[in-house]
Amino acid sequence: MQGKTHLVVGITSALLIMQPNAFNDLVMGIGAAAVGSLISDIDVETSVSHKKADYIVRGSILMILILAALDFSGKMSVWNHISANELWIHKIVGLCILLVICAYGKEQPHRSLMHSLIVLAALGWCIKLLIPSAYMYFCIGLLSHLGLDVFNKKGIQLFYPYRKRFCLKLCSAGGKIDSWIGNTGMMAMAAVIGWRLFKIII
Repeated sequence: MQGKTHLVVGITSALLIMQPNAFNDLVMGIGAAAVGSLISDIDVETSVSHKKADYIVRGSILMILILAALDFSGKMSVWNHISANELWIHKIVGLCILLVICAYGKEQPHRSLMHSLIVLAALGWCIKLLIPSAYMYFCIGLLSHLGLDVFNKKGIQLFYPYRKRFCLKLCSAGGKIDSWIGNTGMMAMAAVIGWRLFKIII
């Protein structure tokens, strides 16, 4: 399936299941579901996710090195501040694991590691450490991606590292069914967001 299809189905599914009742939750939910619905395609070299991942991973590594250098030089007590706060340690562990998975996953064959249940569990755990309220939205978005790709003619390694690929061979990325789901999903997403806004306002 194309990125647009994954995006609209992921957001719509998350909002229908979670039904946020506050504006902040709605915005956060849309963002978390969007990331979840697109992150699996980080293993496609031409995808936006893949290109953005390069910048995010490099930037994060550079930031960690700069902070480590400042801490080592004595100009900042970064580690002392972090180690005094258990919550920050959890968040940093979650972020580091997420970055490692994404850095490794983007170099793997398409629809292998990044399209598996093990990555759903691992990335979901990382998000739960980083932003607990975003956890379910992210997981629903990612799960919707896996569910849609099972319909493709090219299978996904759902139980990676087990090599067998699962697929229903009902459609192909960019085909008529993909376009129909994407267009229908766009209208459904707009309707669901409008309905949630209406419920929040009244």
